Amino acid sequence: MPNSPKKDLLPFKAGIDAGVDGIMVTHIVMQAIDDTYPASLSHKVITGVLRQKLGYQASSSPMA
Repeated sequence: MPNSPKKDLLPFKAGIDAGVDGIMVTHIVMQAIDDTYPASLSHKVITGVLRQKLGYQASSSPMA
């Protein structure tokens, strides 16, 4: 993942490894990952990072 330090993902990986039931995805643009879409709509963030890189398979939802 370009320009995104691995340490920023550690809390998410820890939650996933602990069996968290769900993750809320924010509406911010994470420019280091996807400079076009907010994280809540980004295939690169949800599929690329959460599901493929971190191994998360449960549900995710956008923040209200």
